[in-house]
Amino acid sequence: MKLVNNTIYSLNQSFGELEKDFPFLMSDINLIISSASQNSIQFSLDSHTLSIHCLSRKDIYYLLHAADARGLDKSYQIDFPDRKISNLSFMVDCSRNNVPKLETIYRLIRYLSYMGYDALKLYLEDTYTIKDEPYFGYLRNGYTPQELRSIDQYAEIFDISVIPCIQTLAHLTAVNRWCVYNKLFDFDDILFVGEPEVYILIEKMVQTLSSCFRSHEINIGMDEAYFLGRGKYLDKNGYKPRYEILSKHLDKVLQICKKYNRDPEMWSDMFFSYSQFAYQDSLDTKLPELKIPSNLKLVYWDYELRDEEYIDKILQLHKKMTDNIAYAGGAWKWMGFAPNNALSIEELRRYINRCQLNNVSEITITGWGDNGGECSIFSILPTLNYAGNAKYLGGDVDPSKSFKCLTDISFKDFMKIDNVNQIGTNWSALNRNYMSSTFLYNDPLLGIYDSTVRADQSDIYKDVTDNLEKLCANKKFGYIFTTLTSLCSLLTNKCDLGLRLRKAYKEINLIDLKKIDLEIDTIKIKLTQFYEDFSSQWHFESRPNGFDIQDLRIGGLSMRLDHAQKLIKDLLSGKIDKIDELEETIKDFYGKDDDWEKPDDLCESSYRKIVSVNINK
Repeated sequence: MKLVNNTIYSLNQSFGELEKDFPFLMSDINLIISSASQNSIQFSLDSHTLSIHCLSRKDIYYLLHAADARGLDKSYQIDFPDRKISNLSFMVDCSRNNVPKLETIYRLIRYLSYMGYDALKLYLEDTYTIKDEPYFGYLRNGYTPQELRSIDQYAEIFDISVIPCIQTLAHLTAVNRWCVYNKLFDFDDILFVGEPEVYILIEKMVQTLSSCFRSHEINIGMDEAYFLGRGKYLDKNGYKPRYEILSKHLDKVLQICKKYNRDPEMWSDMFFSYSQFAYQDSLDTKLPELKIPSNLKLVYWDYELRDEEYIDKILQLHKKMTDNIAYAGGAWKWMGFAPNNALSIEELRRYINRCQLNNVSEITITGWGDNGGECSIFSILPTLNYAGNAKYLGGDVDPSKSFKCLTDISFKDFMKIDNVNQIGTNWSALNRNYMSSTFLYNDPLLGIYDSTVRADQSDIYKDVTDNLEKLCANKKFGYIFTTLTSLCSLLTNKCDLGLRLRKAYKEINLIDLKKIDLEIDTIKIKLTQFYEDFSSQWHFESRPNGFDIQDLRIGGLSMRLDHAQKLIKDLLSGKIDKIDELEETIKDFYGKDDDWEKPDDLCESSYRKIVSVNINK
């Protein structure tokens, strides 16, 4: 692509980087860029020349994406309406064991640029290094200040801001595990607010990150601290209302932010009913007298499918507290190996439309990685692309719009990635269902979740495996589909193993027990293949520390399969006369005893809870 007029913006470097992912930028056409009026964004193609009229350099990359999707086979002109979102960010979780490699972050930045994003947020609990704090982030493979500056410098090529998201109140479990920090904690992962040493550490956090990024924005966290003031703080200070404790702590953190010229934002849940803090259970409850500094942005996060009335009401309640508010929605990738893009898109559609009507124009899409960061950051591209289009076209835009040019896979085919969690033939993608992890780790002998397995689940996984396998050859993201194909192939045999094993044992069906003995060999081979594919995906995208947890989990499953197989062999050979674990009768997971419920929306992703009822902490 030849830049005919490059006097307004310097684009050579960014185009050279974008060519790594988007061949459209290498096409043999002329590109002319000019400034648009305040309310007009458009592009046109005529006589082998692409003309772009835009308000900012960020618009150029989105418009090139739109032109890429449209094609260059005929002349056209498209006028874009006023932007519906003034600032669109994506937050990548770097703290749930999965720390993306710099190359992965760079690639993500290129994709965000092409989709029209304004900012990348990095969620950093302790996955960055701090001078003179050798145990902060120790062995967690975090980023050095030099690496964070390199991320910021790379993003600058595309006019994208990089914003750190840290924790200054709770969610610091990995820090609390070191004895040198124990005295800084009140209860569990919550800081011992009011203690001078706490603010020395927080200042070091803010000081370090202030030196790394062009943007003055910083997210200071302060979410989900439900037991604030209920541990050492209570012993030392006696009972204090939690909002009073929070307010004093917030003031001190804001003073630190001011010292380093930071513009803070924080999650707002500590002030609202779902956090059980400032007021409870009812959005109609009168707000307490809250003093929110004008420079503090409140970020309302919510990932549920709420109705319009609820969304309007809580946005308006935020506005009673401050006009400086934003919304954060979720790209559901935090509950296993596969995402739920359909649920994410519908959730965002509802909130973006209501935010527009309530004059809330800053939107963040969160990509949390709870429970181990197993899901690829690029598996949620359908969700991220939808939000990028919604920024320019509004929340009711077709989710498939301009998608294929990102991945070389159609939107319809890429969305099959959601089916890894399909339950039953009448399954709805809007159900929060992440049973693939449950079926994987459900113990073959104890069978905690056996009651939830449907009779047709194995056949469903056969179909899902066949559909995903067709996408493995994709040069851009085939490795993600390879991992999930291996998982579904494994689950074809594994999902109902416990049911079939217990049935054969109870019926003293020696023929079926022998078949299951042989099938476990097949399951172990498939488990090894899944492990190898998942390991390749992880080490392609992410730093190695954190994968040790996957070794322990998958290795533990392998040992349990070996143990179950040994018991079967010993029973068949007469070495033992019973298998104690299989003597027990499986009850309904939901407490209905023998009446087994087959849920459509079971949502349990915690490995610790899935793997055993026994103490595992």
